[in-house]
Parts: sequence; C-alpha cells; structure tokens
Amino acid sequence: MTALKELVAQKRQTLLKEQEESRLEIEFWSKRVNELYQQITTWLKPLTEDGSIRIGRYPIYGTGNYSSTYMRDGDERAYEDTIDALIVEFFNGEKISFFPTDLNIVGAYGRVDLELGLRKLMIVLKEKDGEW
Repeated sequence: MTALKELVAQKRQTLLKEQEESRLEIEFWSKRVNELYQQITTWLKPLTEDGSIRIGRYPIYGTGNYSSTYMRDGDERAYEDTIDALIVEFFNGEKISFFPTDLNIVGAYGRVDLELGLRKLMIVLKEKDGEW
C-alpha cells in the first residue's frame, strides 16, 4: 500500500506542477495580447481623439481555445481564464474585432484573429519573446 500511496502522491505533485506552469503560460499570453492591444490603441489615438472611432475591450471566456468559445458577459457558464477582445468601431458603425485565438499553435507561439465583416486576418506571434 505504501508504494501505491507514493505513486498517487507523485502523480498529484506532477499534476499540480503542470497546472501552475499552464497558469503562468496563460498569464504570459494575456500580457502579450494586452501589449498588442496597447500598440494598436496608441496607433489609433488620433482617430479616437477626433471621434472617428471608439475602442473597447470586452471579456471573452474560454478553456484555452478562444476561437471556439466566444461568450460574453452574462453567459451562464463560468470559466477561470478570461481574456479580452478588442473592438474598434468606426463612425459609420463598421467594426474591426481582434480575438485572441490560441497560444502554442502549429508554427507559432500564438495568434490573434482580426475580423472585419467577412474578412479574417491572422496576427501571429512566431516566438514567445518575438514580435507580432
């Protein structure tokens, strides 16, 4: 029984370590997305000042794959990890939406999707400490 108890304790410790690493990775990803949003907001500041556009952030909830779990405030399901979408609304009502899609995607560290109407572009972060 002692061997079984040691095995369970070891598995539990491994799981706790992996959960902590995952949490730290999601926090870092959120930080990088927020840096991108800040850069975009800075570029567009002259247009916000003259009232041509409005910029807002809206929480989306997910389990890691944000592209399949766009849920807004008020959704009855609650998730631990949240990240914001950035919405740029023009004076004519058109919107550009930035949705963090996921991190650790094939060929890159992470991706943010830019959507304008039916058009969809990908903004890719190739390396964890790289540039968008």
